[in-house]
Amino acid sequence: MVGKHPMKTTFLASLITACAAFGACADGNDAGPAVATGKPFVVSTQLVREGAPPDGHWIIPRVAAFDTNGRPELLMTLSKRGATGTDVYRGLAFTTSSDGGITWAALAELPYGARPLREGITGMFGATVPVFHPQTGKLLLLGNCVGYAQYGTPAVKLTGLRFPAYAVYDPAVRKWSADYTVLEGEEDANTTSGVPWILPDGTLLWPCNGGQVLHAAFDGAKLTILARSPRIEGLGQQPKNTGEYHLTKFGNKFYLTLRCPDQNRVAVSADGQHFEPATALRWEDGTLVPSAATQMRWIRQHERLYLVYTRVDPGNKGIFRNRAPLWMAELDPATLRLKKSTEVIAVPISPGRDDLGNFGTTFVNDELSLITTSEFGRTRASNSRVYLARVAAAGQEQGK
Repeated sequence: MVGKHPMKTTFLASLITACAAFGACADGNDAGPAVATGKPFVVSTQLVREGAPPDGHWIIPRVAAFDTNGRPELLMTLSKRGATGTDVYRGLAFTTSSDGGITWAALAELPYGARPLREGITGMFGATVPVFHPQTGKLLLLGNCVGYAQYGTPAVKLTGLRFPAYAVYDPAVRKWSADYTVLEGEEDANTTSGVPWILPDGTLLWPCNGGQVLHAAFDGAKLTILARSPRIEGLGQQPKNTGEYHLTKFGNKFYLTLRCPDQNRVAVSADGQHFEPATALRWEDGTLVPSAATQMRWIRQHERLYLVYTRVDPGNKGIFRNRAPLWMAELDPATLRLKKSTEVIAVPISPGRDDLGNFGTTFVNDELSLITTSEFGRTRASNSRVYLARVAAAGQEQGK
């Protein structure tokens, strides 16, 4: 999610119509419309696509919503994970929808390839987050460039080398930048899957692993890092391994999700750069939410702040790190605790009983947000199924 920038009424109408129009998904075990009765929102989930490429899996679907030149549109990006290795990125693709996500264009692969980073180390762009930048009318594709040894061979191995990276899309002419840019001067700044907040002046607060936030400027073509925040304290047993953060603003404070190896955490800040010590994710009664080593994402709607997350549950035994289903519950911004009574399943377990933990949320407007996720390819029954869930304010799901 980025700043609260109003969309035209036509965009909301298009998405609400889509929410009401689709029926059960193609696979009988997949999620169809699921209503959260008695709650201030309705969640409905659909299967967007399925089918893995012959050389890997399509993963990490994330969406940007924008309205430019009078065209309401959604743009989704996906990363291609190689069949060899766990986090070996092999390419990127995108697809668009102009009917609120009911139908999507065929996947188009981006011409972004691997490149040398250091002697014996090859880098590849991945774990991306598309973000519309309203001040310039451009879309930033934010991610990181991951370093590998023996890339392109069965013996490929991850290295510790990571750099922030980005590409640019111009919706007005439907054109991507010729290549992605790697910020090789930014050592120790792993921005993998970090979701930023855009300030009114157009600068970004872009979180990076290890408990820091990058302050960056974007002029429509070039992104420049201006400063780094102090490191957040209270990150647990392995602070350098925390990451994949999501920064949002709610009221007059900033809230950050932190994926941590031992126990997921959240943190709060007055300015988005100087944070109070992170606190473990808990229920209202003070007990820990059994959630760790997996991304969490924010949803803001009608003066409420919600968290989308995964957790241990009897039904997800055997699923990698309990990364399905995706749950959603309201967070009390004063106590930073989840309200158990508001918890719902936003995206159910897939037919492949696969990891759904690499996901995203998209703020469209105060009436509607989106959740996107896909199977990661960890099980034999996995088939790169991509899901989109609409979180509509109650009364809006049927165009009321």
